[in-house]
Amino acid sequence: MPEPRKPTKASPKVIAVGNLKGGTGKSTVAVNLACALAVSGHRTLLIDTDPQKSATLWGKGGRLPAAVADFPVRDLNAAGEWLSELDLLKGRYARIVIDLPAVVSPALASGFLVADMIIVPTSISDLDVQATRRTLLHVANARRERRNAAPIVLVLPTQLRRRGWFGDGGIKAQLGPLGEPLLPPIRYDPAFGAAYKAGRWIGDAARGGKGHRDIMELFKATEAMLRDRIGFFAQPRPQPAAGTALVRPVG
Repeated sequence: MPEPRKPTKASPKVIAVGNLKGGTGKSTVAVNLACALAVSGHRTLLIDTDPQKSATLWGKGGRLPAAVADFPVRDLNAAGEWLSELDLLKGRYARIVIDLPAVVSPALASGFLVADMIIVPTSISDLDVQATRRTLLHVANARRERRNAAPIVLVLPTQLRRRGWFGDGGIKAQLGPLGEPLLPPIRYDPAFGAAYKAGRWIGDAARGGKGHRDIMELFKATEAMLRDRIGFFAQPRPQPAAGTALVRPVG
């Protein structure tokens, strides 16, 4: 694990990014959000628990502003050690972003149990929405186990070709029935792919472009909620009736 020179004085927060389906932009969001946090002045660690190691590969050149650690939870027996190490790291970093695997696993369960915030990226395709529903069932389990310290849970629309709440067929109509607040969307931008190839975050590879602007909006929204931790986000809430949208866009 990376060793910073001195402990951070900021209140540590853990952000888990995950969905039980690949291709939703999970690693892209985790890497670039971690970098946005780092350049804002937070000492930030990005933990890669995904067997595909996308975040690790992205940062292998050492050109990202956030520290990157390949730190999977290999099995249930190792979960306790992983949680203990994470607790130590919270004394050294202001923000820890966890890129979770796209499968039900000890890493997914552990991440959901320790996160202050859980971000679930998804496109509005039927397959991604179905996977997001399954993911939120596991989030609900974590909420039940953490009644006194439930995480903030947010759905993040990704890969949209058009911005706006009604772009690409209607974000609200597609994702509202999931029953969780929606973050400002991340639009499709080929600059994310170019940033990955260059081993840089979107703010270095395409500063000022739409991808960079969207990531910065995501950063501002998540930081505001972590700072304020409004009761609406911090407490478990009943799921809406079928066909009912319970949406609170941010931004």
